[in-house]
Amino acid sequence: MANDFSPGTAFAGAYGTWCLAAGSPLLPMQGEGVTVYETDGVTLATIYTDRTRATIISGSEVVTDLNGTFGFYADPGLYVLSINLAGSQYHIPVSIAPDYADCVWNEVIDTAAGVVFDPVPGDSRLCNATTDAATYDLPAPTFGYRIRVAKTDASANGVSMTTPSGAILGPCGVSVTTLVLTQPGQVAELVADGTNYRLIGGVGDPSPWVGLFGPQYLAAGSPLAPLSGASVSIYESDGTTLASLFTDYTATTAAANPVTTDANGAFSFSAKAGKYVYSYSVAGTPFNYIVAVQPWRGLTG
Repeated sequence: MANDFSPGTAFAGAYGTWCLAAGSPLLPMQGEGVTVYETDGVTLATIYTDRTRATIISGSEVVTDLNGTFGFYADPGLYVLSINLAGSQYHIPVSIAPDYADCVWNEVIDTAAGVVFDPVPGDSRLCNATTDAATYDLPAPTFGYRIRVAKTDASANGVSMTTPSGAILGPCGVSVTTLVLTQPGQVAELVADGTNYRLIGGVGDPSPWVGLFGPQYLAAGSPLAPLSGASVSIYESDGTTLASLFTDYTATTAAANPVTTDANGAFSFSAKAGKYVYSYSVAGTPFNYIVAVQPWRGLTG
């Protein structure tokens, strides 16, 4: 589908009931066709008569009733409505929110003791792995399945989630078959797209993956020229403690700190979400800037 994948897709979301009226004074527009398109305004959207998706509306068109009202159901996301008024075609962007039932979690508290857990769609599993590491065997990634797992304890025991097929997809193309939470408060929220699970975030410290800052470009001189080969130190918010950096989003391999700008004067780094200070010098003059690393928010494409 053309829409960005959205959480909450066990049911279709509702649009409407909405009323069309025209003229002076305003009168209901009866029997008018409203065509629903994907975000490109060209591809007909798949719309339904109710939240269960049991019946598809033919031609992606709904017709206003005697009161000028219409409504339909579709997967959560963005759409374009096309309406003809007095010979002129109007295109109206609209959004459809998830069904309420898809926003409710079934909370389950687990205590790890060498047991393999089998979560079901809609589960929010709160895992205390103090006594032993925990494993969650996910169900097949059927479209719309949503599962959330949290590590609630401070032990070194990991909390693993394994998909039986496909992969667990993270930011910027990161793909794994087993995802492990290792820090207290980490939460992984997974949504299935029919082939894979997508890690779309969580709460608190939302993921075992870190955010990216940059690329940031440095320049100096008159006229300005890229500051290539410069050493840039990344500090914690106190401006004195060197920060822990990583080579990529998985946070499995430490990266060098300071970092060095490339031929274009650019640098970037991966780190836990939070405030940092980057520092460099030009001709003996120090420069210090406070920046923020944002937590990742799942896939963007």
